[in-house]
This record gives sequence, structure tokens and C-alpha cells, in this order.
Amino acid sequence: MDEGKSAAQKGEYKAACDKFSECMTLLMGLMPVVKSEDTKAMLKSQLDLVMDAIEGCKARLRRMKGQRTVGRKSSALEMAIMANTPIEDTTEESPTKKVDKGNSEEKRKKREFTRNKVAGEMYASERTYVTSLKVLQEVYVDPLRAASTTSLPILSIGDVQSLFATFEAVPKLNERFIKDIAARVQDWSTSQTIGDVFLTYAPFFKVYLVYVQGFEKMSQRLQELRKENERFKAFLECCELIDRHPPLQSLLIMPVQRIPRYRMLIRDMLKNTEDDHPDFPKLTEALKKIGDTAAHINTSMNRQQAALRLYEIQSAFIATKNMPPIVAPNREFVRDGPLRKLNRHGELDSLNFWLFSDVMVYGLFNVRKNAYEFRRMITPISCEVAAYKSHAHGLKVESTEKSIVIFAYAEDEQKEWLEAIKETAKRNNARNYNLRHRGSLIMKHTAAPLQGEASKSIVMKDRPGSSNLTGTS
Repeated sequence: MDEGKSAAQKGEYKAACDKFSECMTLLMGLMPVVKSEDTKAMLKSQLDLVMDAIEGCKARLRRMKGQRTVGRKSSALEMAIMANTPIEDTTEESPTKKVDKGNSEEKRKKREFTRNKVAGEMYASERTYVTSLKVLQEVYVDPLRAASTTSLPILSIGDVQSLFATFEAVPKLNERFIKDIAARVQDWSTSQTIGDVFLTYAPFFKVYLVYVQGFEKMSQRLQELRKENERFKAFLECCELIDRHPPLQSLLIMPVQRIPRYRMLIRDMLKNTEDDHPDFPKLTEALKKIGDTAAHINTSMNRQQAALRLYEIQSAFIATKNMPPIVAPNREFVRDGPLRKLNRHGELDSLNFWLFSDVMVYGLFNVRKNAYEFRRMITPISCEVAAYKSHAHGLKVESTEKSIVIFAYAEDEQKEWLEAIKETAKRNNARNYNLRHRGSLIMKHTAAPLQGEASKSIVMKDRPGSSNLTGTS
């Protein structure tokens, strides 16, 4: 074999080895995100074939270089491939230069491997998401909408609209999106691009903003209907407990989490894309546009999550007429946990406490009903360390309603509760001061003497507890 032909064949085998390595990294990237055991077995079989092909190419290269092949060393080879070791170059170089190139090549191969893995995750994640949207549509939305027009509706047409109006556009958009993502991933190569797909859909992802902005109101209405509407409650229990479908609430929150997920995947892809790759500028622009949308969603989502936390706490209590609403404007959850409260008989009751930005609530857990019995809501105005007999870690909480003494189970818990309650009390005192100050200004303004006939038109009704002003013509 002449020298030119030998060099050409070496180049062909090395190119084939590179292609098989690309295929291997894509298969390895798909393995962690595949759920079906049958699909995993199929991918593993294909991975074995690719590994055999790589070993065949490398063995042929060694023979052409004059090295003696002593059979396949499966474990060593597979460990090298799994670690993403670059293919050995057959050209002679100085030891220093070869080490430098090897390190650079190894890093490049590692980034390629991760990039391929992220591409597989993009598709697998989107497929799971679209499947969940389909469950939401077919299991919950369509049956409830169909029943709303019958003589025995589960929900009224208005309630169906209030729950799902902003959802309708989401599955239609993502059914188109996953087709474009699938086309790129299924035709994947080292030069393939995917950033332009996100760029194309970035303007349409604004439908998620509309969905997120209405999510709090929708969640509140869902909680109300679940408590008030027995037919709706039975329908949900049938879907969730009997048919084993995901809960409606968990499906409805998935679109809220989707755009931040896209941003994370694009960031991971960009981090493992070379600067001179055709996908680099597309991913950079896509990250900015998707990131802007995600920032708006995160801001709204933080408010939604804070509100949802209040709804969750309120739903943990047994509904009674004497229980004031926990969900209130501008109220924020601070912390919760078990504490012991000193009762009027000098005994300690084990209760659970919830501290918010303005009030404190405590209740007793009812094992039979698997919910809390409401005891009291107080408005803290001060908190200090207290002691009672041999009980340690005590706190005295002064409030506008009553004073209570509570005990933590450990010193660090006592300190954390002390600081948190003091902060709530500080806000309450500042709020009360502002209200008193504003009230004094109003009184000064209304108490100013009136001139002439105007002073005769106002009659103050001097009744205890009354501050009504009535005018006479």
C-alpha cells in the first residue's frame, strides 16, 4: 500500500471514529432522560454497537500504525469513552505540544458531550410537558366544559371560563414547538443549531405572561370551588384518587414553571457551545429574549407563590364561622412550627403556630380530621424572653388582643422565633403609629372653625362610640 493511500485511509477511519463518537455522546445524553425501560434497552443496544464500531476503527488505526492489537479491552475502552477521552491522534508531535492539544481536545469533547446531552434533555423535557398538558386538557378541561352545557353541570360555564380561559392557548403553542424541537434533535450533529427555534417562538411565549398574571385568581377560585361544590369535589377525587391522574393544581402550575425552565436549558446549551459555532449567536439572543420573559414571570410568580402559601395554610384548617381569613392583601408568610403555649391552668398545650407579616395564628392538629382546629389570631406588638417554673426557651408575646406565653423546644428555635416576632411587632407598631398620626391630622383638619352660615350646617351627634357627622340643608 503506497504512503498517500495509507494516509487517506487513516483520515477516513479517524473521521468515522469521530462520527461514531458524536453518535455515542448523543445516545448517552438521551439515556438519563428516557423513562421507558424498553426505550432504554433499545438505546443501550445501539450504544453497544456504536462502541464496537469505535473500537473497530481504533483497532484498524493501531494496525495501520504498526501496533499489535491484542483483542478488545472492553472495560478500559468503555471507561475511556464514558469519560469522553479524545481519539488518539496518529501524527508525531513533541510531548509538550501533544499534552496541550490533548487537554484542549478533551475539554472540547466534554463540551460537545454536554451539549448533546442538553439537546436530548430539551426534547425529553418538552415531550413530558406536552403530555401533561394533554392530560390537563383531556381529563379535566374538556369534560368540565362539556358538562357545563348540560342540565347537570359540574361547574357553571362562567367557572370553567374563570379556571381555564388563559390555558387554552398554551397547549396549541407547545404542540407546534415540540415538533420543531424534535426535528432538530432527531437530525442532531455537532453543527446543528437549536437557538433559532427558541428565537422563532420567543414572541409567542408571551402567552405565558397572561397565564401567570391570572394564576393567583384562578387558584383562589379553584380552592373555593373545591370546598363549596360537592359535585366538583367528587369529580376531582375520581380523577386523582380512582383514575390516578396528577392533581389538577399540580398540572395547572406547570405552565408557570415552564419559561424559567427554558432559560435554564438555553443557558446550559450556550455554556457548552463554542464561540465560533453557528448556534452561539442564536443561543445568545434567545437567552436574552427568553430571559426577559422569564424575569417578568419570576416577579409575578413570586407574588403568586406567596399568595399560594397563604391559601395552603388556610386550607389546612377546619373551616369554621369564627375563623378569620388568613388570605389578606399585603400579608406575607414568615415562619411556622410547633410550640407549647401556657394555658390558664398553668399547663402547656402543644400547638402549631404560623407567623405572618402582621398577625400570628395558632391551632391544634385534629388527627381524625387530618386538619387543624383554629384557636386564635393575634396581632403582636412586642415580644421578650420569658420563664415559667422549670420550663426553658420561653417567650412572652404582647398583642392587641391578649398576651400569651409560648415555649420553643430548643434554644436556637427560641432565638429565631424571638427575632421573627419582634420584626412583625415592629411593622405593626409602625403601622399603628402612621394610622394614629393620620387620624390626628384628619381631626385637626375637621376641627378647624367654620365661618359664617357654614358653621350652622354641621350638627355633631354626640353619642358614645359614634363619630357620624350629618349635614342639614
